[in-house]
Amino acid sequence: ALSASSVELPILDAAPHVAALLERVASAVRSIPDARVRAYGSSVNGFGEYGSDVDLTLQASKEALINAMPFALYESMSERDVAAAVLATLVNELRKAGIQVTERILTAKVPILKLQVNGVDCDLSCNNLLPVFNSALLKAYADLDPRVVRLVQTIKRWAKDKDVHGAPRGHLSSYSFTLLAIFYMQLRGALPSLQRYCEEKPVWYQDGAKARNVAWEMQPWRVLPSKDVGTLWDFARFMTEDFQWGVHVASVRVGRLMDVDRFPELNRQTRVLDAWQVLLIEDPFERERNLTAVFYGGHNRKLWQELAAISSSPMAAAAYEQEMIPPMPNHAEQPMR
Repeated sequence: ALSASSVELPILDAAPHVAALLERVASAVRSIPDARVRAYGSSVNGFGEYGSDVDLTLQASKEALINAMPFALYESMSERDVAAAVLATLVNELRKAGIQVTERILTAKVPILKLQVNGVDCDLSCNNLLPVFNSALLKAYADLDPRVVRLVQTIKRWAKDKDVHGAPRGHLSSYSFTLLAIFYMQLRGALPSLQRYCEEKPVWYQDGAKARNVAWEMQPWRVLPSKDVGTLWDFARFMTEDFQWGVHVASVRVGRLMDVDRFPELNRQTRVLDAWQVLLIEDPFERERNLTAVFYGGHNRKLWQELAAISSSPMAAAAYEQEMIPPMPNHAEQPMR
């Protein structure tokens, strides 16, 4: 399996304001030889809107990180502990470069520094590279059919209005809603599964202790015109009529309705008591990760009830459909040295 230092990471285009952030943060961490700063998440995956926070990660070999530190770090340290130590040490360098460090969250599973760069909120992690692959996969879906981008923006508008959005508050994240929208479009015949051949042609990436199959490939695809596909109303109808909660798994990797028994790696532990009908969403690369594990008690049921309500009212659903917020203009991300 390929390590963080040797794997060929996908190159993602960045809007000019994101590219400017990358440049500023990269110049502040020049003390680490051959380090690169990469953006991932909604600012580069084609589903972002202006004003989105920007997720950044510092990419460097463990050896380069250890050698660049002013105090002793050891090869035997876990990648997480090295990342936390490196980020703590970079606080002064970032501040010297005029970058505000607003919070340090260094004991989390993925340690991060919260920054303000050019007036934009950013999260900076270290060698958190699997999300770069996720972002490239989502960008490919966004490029195949712009209706899915519009649908995600509509779903987010509706979910925020109904108070069923936001992982920190025990609801689904924007990323989870994006996966649900892609899965729905796959089942309606509007998007393919780009991971269809990933078992036959695996590409392995070493993510900490676990090897991940990050293979996917673009496929020739003809957009099927259909009036209702890509609307909030049809999405809600699919989620409450065709898709069985607690039985089926929303998996963009598979791209068809399959029972949970066919997903042996998926973690089904939940904080929700009515577990027999909990929504299940598989992460496309971390196959054990169920994205609904964030639900607080009652939130699974609340989401189902809100979807059922909007599915029975096409007029109410149509009120959330607006002109698509134009995607950010792109230009190629430059290597940051």
